[in-house]
Amino acid sequence: MKQNKIAFLFLFILVLGCTKNKKIKEIVVAEVGNSKLTETQLNNYLEDNNKSVEFKDEFIRQWIETEILYQVAEKKGILKKTEFNNVMKQTKKKLAASFAIKDYLSNNSYTYNSNQLLKFYNKNKNNFQLPTDAYILNSISFLNEANAIDFRNKAISKGWNTAVKEIVNKDDVVKSYKNKLVKISQIPSKRILRVLKEQFRNEISLVIKTELNNFVVVQQTEKIKKNSVPKFKYIKNEVEAMYKATKNKELVRNYINKLISEKQVKIY
Repeated sequence: MKQNKIAFLFLFILVLGCTKNKKIKEIVVAEVGNSKLTETQLNNYLEDNNKSVEFKDEFIRQWIETEILYQVAEKKGILKKTEFNNVMKQTKKKLAASFAIKDYLSNNSYTYNSNQLLKFYNKNKNNFQLPTDAYILNSISFLNEANAIDFRNKAISKGWNTAVKEIVNKDDVVKSYKNKLVKISQIPSKRILRVLKEQFRNEISLVIKTELNNFVVVQQTEKIKKNSVPKFKYIKNEVEAMYKATKNKELVRNYINKLISEKQVKIY
């Protein structure tokens, strides 16, 4: 556990901490002494680690704390100590191994289709059980209440799809999605959740003013109970992600076994 934490700090500093000598002008979002965290580095981290924008403040805080501690360690000569260097050597090997795997996977791509994903889904349904209740929703959020009311009226008279197509001021739309599976824990507003609990299937809600002063119209097309498995079409992205993770794990295992055989590894 101790080595894992040190390894995390090493990777954190390696990727983000060594910016003090860069001359390229970029937007700086945080600074500790001569070390700077740029907006580009921050966005790259959030993207590479599948983190949402909401994680940004937490990441910046972690970067600042790590950078401060790194500078303390540097000042106290910890980076020159034998224990530190021994851990660095092991961390370097693990990091190099990770990059070797990444390189192998990037050069050994594979193809798959929807039928293969569906077959994988049917074979592994238990892995896709929902931990909470969820809804299949059509939802749209506006900055302006009048536009939200106009949309709702059109959605009732002409249907949701037509109403979306006929939106005049698209800049007023904060967020919009259709037939999306949304877990109860993912619903951002208590007011919306209250409406959903009372709403009939396919009913189009009144305009809901959220805690963020946005104006939302929501339509519940299906409710999915806890421990149920959603239909494939609603979780295709999740199925695909699990399929790729499983396939990659299999490829890597075979690759390592092949290397072990070629290197004639001996265990005494």
